[in-house]
Amino acid sequence: MARLGITEAQVHKAADKIKASGLDPTIQGVREILGSGSFATISAHLKKWRDRKVKESPTPPEPEDFKLACQQIWLSTWRMAEDSFKEQKKALLLERQEWEGERGQLLAEVERLEKLSLAEKRKGEELAASLQGKEKEGEALKGVHFKLKEEYAKTKAQLEASEERRKEALTRGDRLEKELASLAKGRGKKS
Repeated sequence: MARLGITEAQVHKAADKIKASGLDPTIQGVREILGSGSFATISAHLKKWRDRKVKESPTPPEPEDFKLACQQIWLSTWRMAEDSFKEQKKALLLERQEWEGERGQLLAEVERLEKLSLAEKRKGEELAASLQGKEKEGEALKGVHFKLKEEYAKTKAQLEASEERRKEALTRGDRLEKELASLAKGRGKKS
């Protein structure tokens, strides 16, 4: 006939008996009361008993001194964070001012290059029209036209590079604005 193991109820009853005597229930103590049982089985059932006891026991309210100490710690931490954010905000504002200056320079450069490009394009168009009417001068002007196209290509490349720098500056500016907004929002939540 198969041997029946100990039950959870038996372990809990033995643990309650040990606890009632003023001792802390142990695996060995429960085993001695039951007279048998594997350590693994008793351990598993005893863990459930302890978990249940923790859930059943009421948590006492925290003392007033504890509340005051927590409030002081929170206030001190909040002030330190606020001071830290002030420094970060100053640094971000300085960085933003630098970015605004750089952005202004980049925009001015883009505008200058666009005007130069337009002027070069017009020059090229005027030269092309002039070349059509003059065969002899056409050969000489073709060299000039080719040179202008090279300058136009260089100017266009410079314009594209400036546009890329402008986009990067705008992206960086957007990121800085988001960080600034996040910092302001975070500071608003703490207030």
